Amino acid sequence: MRKKNNSFIRFLYFPYLLLFKQSNLWIFGSWKGDKYNDNPKALFEYVNKEKKDIRAVWLTKSDKVHNDLIKKDYECHKFYSFMGIYLSLIARVAVISVSYLDVSPFIYLLPWKLKIIQLWHGTPLKNLNNKYFSMGEVLLMKFFVVFLTRPMDLIFSATSLNKKVYSDLLGVKEEKIKITGQPRNDLLFIEKGSEVKSNTKKQIVILYLPTWREYDNNHDLFFQYGFNIYKMNEFLKKINAKLLIKFHAIESTRNKILGVKKNDERISFVDIDNVYEILSKVDILITDYSSVYFDYLLLDKPIIFTPFDLKEYEEKRGFYYNYEKVTPGPKAKDWNEVIFNISKILEADSYANERNRVNNLFNEFKDNKSSGRVYNEIINIINVR
Repeated sequence: MRKKNNSFIRFLYFPYLLLFKQSNLWIFGSWKGDKYNDNPKALFEYVNKEKKDIRAVWLTKSDKVHNDLIKKDYECHKFYSFMGIYLSLIARVAVISVSYLDVSPFIYLLPWKLKIIQLWHGTPLKNLNNKYFSMGEVLLMKFFVVFLTRPMDLIFSATSLNKKVYSDLLGVKEEKIKITGQPRNDLLFIEKGSEVKSNTKKQIVILYLPTWREYDNNHDLFFQYGFNIYKMNEFLKKINAKLLIKFHAIESTRNKILGVKKNDERISFVDIDNVYEILSKVDILITDYSSVYFDYLLLDKPIIFTPFDLKEYEEKRGFYYNYEKVTPGPKAKDWNEVIFNISKILEADSYANERNRVNNLFNEFKDNKSSGRVYNEIINIINVR
């Protein structure tokens, strides 16, 4: 019965079949067309630089993204422009990081010869259970997978531990999930290799990267856990350090009540979409439940965990793994303990072996060649007749 339905649908779309897919045309997008970041960005720039025979095009809803990419001489079109619609119909490959709507809603019109490549946006620590998708996206996914029998063609991961997670979440067979590493992490090795040593004493860079709590937009991560801006500033001066604070992209600005000045000498907010642009320059990472720490493990630098509200977070969101066993670093209950643990780390790094163990579990590749491996896997399925 399903076969008949699919044949009938294809007959209705017969005029579109006159638009032959171009095997060298790949379209890219990220975060529902709003941003230029994450794994699709890394692969897009790799293809533009290294694979001149591929026409790599970024599709977006954002005027800013569009204008920025045009200035950089990349090909970029808006979703609803004539070229955006046309290219989404004839592209052979669509590269995404969240959902089908990353690239264009028009890929639904002619999906059968299109290869849909899901790079995702990190190694999941927190339970997803489709909470990441809106109801509309879930319905579209069901339409693609169930009615059109058209699931994603490839999903990429840094570890085989997540095969079942992606299989359940995205409705694909585990054989379609390839272990290559994440393209965005290639930058970590490039930046790491380009560091220049100096005789001058370097300022320590500490990054605080808290997780968004979708169930509580007003959760105070600072004052209720003993944060004192004067005490923190004095401590940072003493150790010659700077504290950068980067909230989740969806996070509200309500935590900026800290009273931090825009150009504060020691504490400042980082307002960039792509944290990977600065991650290799960070000396100590502080986070609670952000999966970015899995990537940071590749740099073999200290991590301090701040599960201030662990019990509540486990109850309301939950984890795929035992939190204690996969977080190789001290656990601070409040900001006083954060300061204490920073001091201890500067005296001796006692978690190096634990970091190495967890890194081996969650990063099966530790080099700057993930983009190349992803590219080769895509080429392999294009060439399959």
